[in-house]
Amino acid sequence: MNEQPINLASSQKLLEIKALKSDDGIMFTLYSLYIIIKKTIKFDLYSRLKLSLTLIIMILSSTLFFIFIEPNFFLEDTSLNELVGLFQVYMSYCIIFAIVLTTLSASLISEEVNAGTMILLVSKPITRNSIVLGKYIAVIIYGLGISIIHLGFVCLIAFLKHPFYDLIQFFNLHFVYSWIVIFFFSTVSIGFSLLSRNPKVSILIPILIISIAFLAFLAFKPMLLYVATPDEMSYYEKFQLYHFDLGYHFINVYDWMYAIIVSPIPLELQRSLGGWGIYKVYFDEITLEEIITKTYYYTPQFSLLYLIVVALIIIIIGYIIFKKKDIM
Repeated sequence: MNEQPINLASSQKLLEIKALKSDDGIMFTLYSLYIIIKKTIKFDLYSRLKLSLTLIIMILSSTLFFIFIEPNFFLEDTSLNELVGLFQVYMSYCIIFAIVLTTLSASLISEEVNAGTMILLVSKPITRNSIVLGKYIAVIIYGLGISIIHLGFVCLIAFLKHPFYDLIQFFNLHFVYSWIVIFFFSTVSIGFSLLSRNPKVSILIPILIISIAFLAFLAFKPMLLYVATPDEMSYYEKFQLYHFDLGYHFINVYDWMYAIIVSPIPLELQRSLGGWGIYKVYFDEITLEEIITKTYYYTPQFSLLYLIVVALIIIIIGYIIFKKKDIM
């Protein structure tokens, strides 16, 4: 096997830990963690090109809809959350941001093993616990930084375009929601990075999950939700697909957070959420009146717990295997 060149700058940083002894206790552990976090952000995650492209794509996906619309299109009480909130969550966070987090973090461990630099990392005095925790914290910090910058630009563009009355609520809602996205996809990606020696495999599996959950499955969901089976149930309910539908759980949490941070869910948003299975939209056969009811396949609190548990199971399994893995 061809040996990969070791990053000398990052290696030099790691060697600074040798100035401390392992019996220095908490200071030794904290400094080791600090070096891993700094090394991961500076050398593994950050680059001007990647950061710029990520922000440009995320910002445009959220603002392109209203950038080129004439100002007189907006009414005085136009809501930014109602205008682009759901699209922002779906496109910017659950697809673009999720893919970015996955490609950045899924190879953090497996690439170190594959390139041979993990040998330096696990040699004394750095422990595998510090390596995993340091890289995980680094991804969370980096993701939160991207989220803050992205939302700042989106809100600035929105403010220059129109004085939306719920601008602050928009920022608060989506920043809080970004924590869920960052936690889930960072945790899952790090988990697969711990499981596999092959960086391509550790990236491919989470990307495949994103593609199925938010692209392929969503394309067939209207048919599953509104085409009735012979016993007059939807296929979505008959086969209880909400147990496996990540998109349902993510949007169910968004619906809950929207009601808490912004306001009760408006009618138009309820119709849009009907396509995710959060609400059921149908017409009375006699009066032809539109009826919208919440499905409650899962409570939003349970959906949040579901996402946390799934992510933790994957990273715990990955960590157990990584602890036993021969990386020499």
